[in-house]
Amino acid sequence: MIYTLDVNNPKEPKIICVGNNAQKLQTYGALLSLYISRMIKLVNRKGQHKSSLVFDEFPTIYFNKMDSLIATVRSNKVATTLAVQDFSQLKKDYGAEQAEVITGIVGNVISGKVTGDTAKKLSETFGKISQQKESKNISSADVSISRSTQMDYAIPASKIATLSSGEFVGFVADNPEQKIALKMFHSEIQNNHDAIAAEEKRYVDIPVIAKIYKDEIAENYDKIKRQVAKLVELEFKRISARTAAAADNESGIMQQSEAKTMKAKAGKVVKGKKKDKGTDVGGAPVSF
Repeated sequence: MIYTLDVNNPKEPKIICVGNNAQKLQTYGALLSLYISRMIKLVNRKGQHKSSLVFDEFPTIYFNKMDSLIATVRSNKVATTLAVQDFSQLKKDYGAEQAEVITGIVGNVISGKVTGDTAKKLSETFGKISQQKESKNISSADVSISRSTQMDYAIPASKIATLSSGEFVGFVADNPEQKIALKMFHSEIQNNHDAIAAEEKRYVDIPVIAKIYKDEIAENYDKIKRQVAKLVELEFKRISARTAAAADNESGIMQQSEAKTMKAKAGKVVKGKKKDKGTDVGGAPVSF
C-alpha cells in the first residue's frame, strides 16, 4: 500500500506522526525537514479538508520560510501550531530576523512560565490597559486615601515568570463572524489526575509493522552512497563539458574578431595604394 503525504485529502484523510531522536537531532532533523517541506506543498492547496500542522519542539527541525507558510495556509483552512520552550531557542536556531517575524505573525499566543527576555516580550505583546491605583496615607491626625487611573501592563513580566504548573496566559484571534469580547486570558487548566493515571495504565505499545535488520540498513546505506557518487560524477562531467564548450565558443569569437581586424587593416592598405596611384596620373603636365 502506498501512503502519500496529502493528509487533508478529502478522499483519503490521514494522520501523520513523526518524532525526532534527542541523541541525533541534526541527523534526523534534516530528514524530518524534507518530509515536512514535501507535505506542506501537498497540504497547502484549495479544496482540501480542514487540517492542523502541530510542531512540538519546533526549533529541533528547520523549515525555511515558515513565516510565509503561516500567512498563506490560513486561506486554505490549515491551522499551524508551533511549540517552543523559549523565544531565545527559536532565535538561536532560526536567526534573530526570522524568529522576530515568526513570533510577530502568529494570531494566537499561549504561554506558560517563562523568564527573561521572553517574559518581557510577551508582556509588551499583551499591551497595557487602564488600571486603578489606590494609595493610603495614615497619619496621627487622619487617614487619607487617593485613587488614580493609569496605563500599566495587563500581564507584567513578573507575573509570567511566576506562573504555576497548568497556569497559562495569552490571547486569541477572532473572525468577523465570530467576535470574541475577551481576547486576552489568564487561566488554569483543571486536570483530573486520577482519570489521567487510569488512562495511562491502559496504554499499549505501538505494534511493529516491519522488522528491519542491520544488513538491510547497511545495504541501503551503501546503495545511497553509490547513487550520490554517480550523481557527483555526472555533474562533474556536465560541468566539464559546459566549460569546454564555453572555452571553444570564446576561442571562436576571438578568432572571428582577429580575422575582422586583419581584414579591416588589409582594406585600409589597398585604399591607400589606390589613392597614391591616382595622384601620380593626375599630376601637373610635363612640357618638352
